[in-house]
Amino acid sequence: MKRGFKILLAAVLIMGVVGCGENIIQRKIEKSLAASLPETIGPADKYTVKASGSSMKMIQGRLNTLDITGANVKFACGINAAKLIVNISDIAFDTNTKQITRVGATKYMLAISQAELSRYIAAKLPDIPDLKIELQNGLVSISARPGIYRLRMGVLASAAIEVIQKRILALDLKTLKVAGINTPTFVRELVDSKLDTIFDANDLGFNAIIESATITPGALTLTGELDLIKLAQKASGANREKAKTKGRDD
Repeated sequence: MKRGFKILLAAVLIMGVVGCGENIIQRKIEKSLAASLPETIGPADKYTVKASGSSMKMIQGRLNTLDITGANVKFACGINAAKLIVNISDIAFDTNTKQITRVGATKYMLAISQAELSRYIAAKLPDIPDLKIELQNGLVSISARPGIYRLRMGVLASAAIEVIQKRILALDLKTLKVAGINTPTFVRELVDSKLDTIFDANDLGFNAIIESATITPGALTLTGELDLIKLAQKASGANREKAKTKGRDD
């Protein structure tokens, strides 16, 4: 009994040490990657990273999966995402430089608030005064007051959103009224041409593509894929540039 108990106790202790080792390695990888995300993706209120895989794989520079969540992420293109989720599988990284060298599938989900989308589109189309966007179930409601000098006319429109070539978000006008009156075809075509591209995935960088766009009250949600190697190369280039600048300053 005593011998059996000792063997059992030794096994439990070994498992405990290995488990702690896995947690330490995992936390170190998560912390290191989270610290690099403001450079690779953009500043955010908070990033959380969750890595999975055995401790042996992690030591060798491999992960089964990596889940990244960002809150209020500020992209270089000028748009802010209320939430960003990135799911990555089959990752390999250089254990010395901490740079990712290979990935499998990289999926993302991007949630943009109504207020942010309205601000972003209005900034892109400054020639349309008082342009505002409201997101409803499956439809975008658009209002503006274009005109000449002090003569302004209220414009109201509704549109569905469509994804073109897995890259461009465009609005497909369903209704359009100016000062409460249904507009002729040439006016519809003029407005339609202004709003033919409200967002381009190329602006995100990283060879991002859009697979779906969903409108719910107050939010636009995009899903798709991106190229994490491009993302890692961007971070590496930024770090080298910082090192050169620091060297010149010194």
